[in-house]
Amino acid sequence: MSVDDREDAEVGKLLADDKLNSRSNSNNESGSIADSAKDYEPSIDSLITSKGNPVTEEPKAAAPSLAKERTRFFSPKLKDHRKKVFIQFAMTNLVLFIFILIIFDLFWGSTYQTTSHYNKVRILALIQDDQLDSDSTVTQMTPMLEELIAELPGQWHLYNTTSFAEKYGVNTTEEINEKVIKLIYDEKFFLSFNVLPNVTQSLYQSLTVPNATYWSSTDFFKSYYESGRDPTGIKPFMLPLITTLESYFKSYYISTYLPSFLSNITSSNTYNTTNIANAGSFNFEYVDNRPFYDRIFYSCTQIGVIYTLVLTVFQFLIMGPVHGQMAGLLKPKYMCLYRITVTWCTCFILSLFVCTISAIYHVNFTLAFGRGGFMIYWMSTWLFMMAVAGANENVISILFAWKPQYTGLWILGFVILNIAPTFFTMALDSNFYRYGYMMPLHNIVDIYRTLFLDLSRYKMGRNYGILVAWIALNTACMPVAMKCIQLIVAHKTKAALKEKRKQDK
Repeated sequence: MSVDDREDAEVGKLLADDKLNSRSNSNNESGSIADSAKDYEPSIDSLITSKGNPVTEEPKAAAPSLAKERTRFFSPKLKDHRKKVFIQFAMTNLVLFIFILIIFDLFWGSTYQTTSHYNKVRILALIQDDQLDSDSTVTQMTPMLEELIAELPGQWHLYNTTSFAEKYGVNTTEEINEKVIKLIYDEKFFLSFNVLPNVTQSLYQSLTVPNATYWSSTDFFKSYYESGRDPTGIKPFMLPLITTLESYFKSYYISTYLPSFLSNITSSNTYNTTNIANAGSFNFEYVDNRPFYDRIFYSCTQIGVIYTLVLTVFQFLIMGPVHGQMAGLLKPKYMCLYRITVTWCTCFILSLFVCTISAIYHVNFTLAFGRGGFMIYWMSTWLFMMAVAGANENVISILFAWKPQYTGLWILGFVILNIAPTFFTMALDSNFYRYGYMMPLHNIVDIYRTLFLDLSRYKMGRNYGILVAWIALNTACMPVAMKCIQLIVAHKTKAALKEKRKQDK
């Protein structure tokens, strides 16, 4: 038998007899103490002299203490220990520096140079036909819009009535306007800008026809969006593209177009002075069809999801000692089944507790799915917790066996890896962050926003599919993780055995 074979045999025997040895050691120690006490019988002669007086023995020198004496840090005796401390200090800072450089960069990078990614923000611009009477002396108002849009950042998709009707199969003005709103709901565009037809003719009639209703720019210039789709990106960073267009066009309208317009119609002596004040005011109308209308949704759809992810780590750490005991009693196949069952059942209960907190604070679950909203919320949270719990358990189990001090790095790294492409829209990020489409946190946030804000449901199939895929992948990887743990433990035991042999020699 070779040396390695003998070592493997000894390692196996050592692991198998470890529990038996721990029991026998305590029994042997108590027995040896009892035997020593029984065998000790003091002699009478040693206690009494020939005259009957007690013997006064000479005091013996105190035995040297075997306890380690403490000393100062820079003592020569601690030279080797100081070296270990300095090496570990340097390694710790190096590891954390690399961790910060890689993981923290993910989150900071998702917010870096936001405006440089405006070219990925899809904006629908529809300028419907602006027709005038053949004998009209005024010029059209809308041509300047096309020039201004061409100068603005963003991915503008510009249509007139004919091109829009041909592309989307609509005919009447009502159908066109409804289609613009539907395209925003379907998330084909982030923003829309719709100029209704005959805007110049309407202004002309309001100023030339007696008793005509006043002209309001908000009736003809409309912008639609849904801030609930991305509460941190659409209003603060995307909507300013439309407001900038409004500012530019308003300046042109008030300083250039309206004076020229008025000079062309005053010669007809039919000028309607009562509507001049309204004609001099110009603004766009902004319509948020899916507003992020309550701050409590930050708890449900953003920050609370992080807490739920971390909660799956806590449940594993608390159950860890029990899992360790069961690992010595169950075969590998049954150990996997045991771990999966315990984790899934724990997530089922914890997800109910998490959802109950939202119910306590009167979060509206009925906006998208009616009375079944709470059940959808609960089951979705359960799927999410199972998806992240499996990944956490597999990785943390290996880390505990290999380098338990790195467990915190995994937890923080996994959280940042999930939130970096989730909390901020990918349209304003580098294409690198598209990996977020496969992360559990991104998909559950999409589901929650649909549930609470009644957003488009076209992504829900993909969202649930990715969560289920994570659960399946983690379940398949669990036997591999357990095998890795066995190899790590065997390697450490063999190394300890070799070290013990060296010391014995």
